[in-house]
Amino acid sequence: MLDHLAATDMPDLVFWTGDNSAHNVWDNTADESVSYTVKVSQMIADTFDGKNVTVLPIQGNHDTWVEEIESFAAPGINYEINNFKQYWQQWLTEEAYERFGQYGYYSQPITLLNGKTLPQGTRVIALNTQACNTMNWYVWGQREDPGNMFEWLAQELADTEAQGGLAFIISHYTPNQCQHQFGSRYRALMERFQDVVRFTLHGHTHTTYFEVVQSYSNPGTPVMVANVAGSVTTYSVQNPSYMIVEFDQATMLPINMYTYYMDLAKANADGQPTWELLHDYKETYGLADLSPKSMLDLSQRFLTDADLANTFEWNMHAQHGQKPTSAKGKELYCMTASSEMWEWHECNTTGLLEERTRSGKGYSLWTLQGMADWIISDWIKVSID
Repeated sequence: MLDHLAATDMPDLVFWTGDNSAHNVWDNTADESVSYTVKVSQMIADTFDGKNVTVLPIQGNHDTWVEEIESFAAPGINYEINNFKQYWQQWLTEEAYERFGQYGYYSQPITLLNGKTLPQGTRVIALNTQACNTMNWYVWGQREDPGNMFEWLAQELADTEAQGGLAFIISHYTPNQCQHQFGSRYRALMERFQDVVRFTLHGHTHTTYFEVVQSYSNPGTPVMVANVAGSVTTYSVQNPSYMIVEFDQATMLPINMYTYYMDLAKANADGQPTWELLHDYKETYGLADLSPKSMLDLSQRFLTDADLANTFEWNMHAQHGQKPTSAKGKELYCMTASSEMWEWHECNTTGLLEERTRSGKGYSLWTLQGMADWIISDWIKVSID
């Protein structure tokens, strides 16, 4: 994939959203986990060596060990980050590198090494979503903004706004997958800074889709889009893929997004991989643009256009297997028209015509998510004498 990208579509900038280690969960070691991130870092560095490509990485939930688990009790204590961070030093500023070493998140200005210019003050904010991962049991005990990441994020956005800058946010988890205490605040923050944040990119699910951030203050009004790119791995039962995003250089808003894929069955038959264009958002889905309103309109069309829903679900998995014939339009709608897990849960468990709350619907206490929400409760300071 890297060789194909370098030979055919040399990017100005690479966003890399993590999950580098094999998913043999509970059957690996910390050093094995580190080795995968080191190896992929070296592959990316070698591919773009001397080609003036800017690389901005963030790790995933499989890049700390045990998978999902990371303590935020003190800065600089994560073994895996401490052992792969030096391989990212080539891409981070000194300040970002120091911040990353503390809790695994950072922010820095985006400078394109090929000399192309961006609007003054354009920066990336890279989040460590282990801090909002329900499956991270440390978060159950460190329930007061783990690593102070949310407080830091709010300040970064405020500072960027004050300086007249723009921001890209990258993370591994999508907003919908973050625990409610983080996710609800993140949703509100995206509404507050909708004129600052121009693009957000996420991974984790290995599939290609989007989540529309809807307003808290004016429910039903779309304010942001969280974009989710597919994965180069086949996990689980799908073709490898990657995304190319075209931006307006003046506004840094996305113009279009293209997914490229490798048909694994064809590659095995031919004895070599072939990367091809799978779809572009505007042409495939009949979009005038990629604005939050247009993307919410697309979500709503899943409810009434069965062929569109089937096509979208097939493309989510990079067209592995036969095209679906009975995609569930409501499930696609709820997944793409919400950006917070309680909001998503309420959509899935209520009728389409039923009135919904601004904050969504909590999970039953007798579910893992409900139990975690109950234990974490509202973010509070906890002291033990």
